[in-house]
Amino acid sequence: EAAAILETDDDHAMLDQIRGAVIAAGTKVSTRRAMQCLDYVKGVAWLAGSGCVRDEHWMSLADCLWREPKDRPAILQIVGKISNPALIQAIELHDAARELVGDATRKEGEATFAWSIRAGQNYAELEKVGRKLATLSAERPDNIGVRERLDQVRTMAVNLKREALASANLL
Repeated sequence: EAAAILETDDDHAMLDQIRGAVIAAGTKVSTRRAMQCLDYVKGVAWLAGSGCVRDEHWMSLADCLWREPKDRPAILQIVGKISNPALIQAIELHDAARELVGDATRKEGEATFAWSIRAGQNYAELEKVGRKLATLSAERPDNIGVRERLDQVRTMAVNLKREALASANLL
């Protein structure tokens, strides 16, 4: 049934661009394998309930194109930068948010006041990351991966704020 998803010229152009970049990075991708990959991406789109191949469906190509497991992260970056740069940017912002939350964890024996200041600073930075993700999400409202990361960062911010307020006995 995935064959019912029509292949467009844009799909072929995207595949050619990704294939060229992966080959340039040193991984061999035959024409036959590339066409099998297009069928795979169409299957991913169909399983997602989409009537066409969308940006986020191309990300699955990283699982088809690597030859050695160590090559997968690099291929994922290549595929993402070409097919879904908004998601790659969202992932980077999400990673930055996780670092901020990790840095805001109260250290054993740390004074409440000192920790509250640090947590507040990290919360402010987390809010900036959230705003960047919100802008990215508004620019690409159809990008599910971006929206998911925005929701996760918002949850991180709420939890950090709640923890800081509770620690300062303000809740």
